[in-house]
Amino acid sequence: MIENFELMLKELKLLPQKQRMLTELQHWERGDKSLHEIMLYIEKAITDETLDAEWLVEAATPPGEDGIDDAADPNSGDHV
Repeated sequence: MIENFELMLKELKLLPQKQRMLTELQHWERGDKSLHEIMLYIEKAITDETLDAEWLVEAATPPGEDGIDDAADPNSGDHV
């Protein structure tokens, strides 16, 4: 139970970062910003420590490509 609470706190802490990143990606999808501008945003945000680089890598890694078998991970949330 404490692990779930700690995960929830971590998610809440990262929520503003996720929202800013999603907003930037929406600008790119609409054509308002170029990929180059988005990459510069990411670089600056990481440098300014307003974007957690570890979270970004984790968020950008497709499931199963991190070397961890999610089906065998009891914390993955996918088990019944």
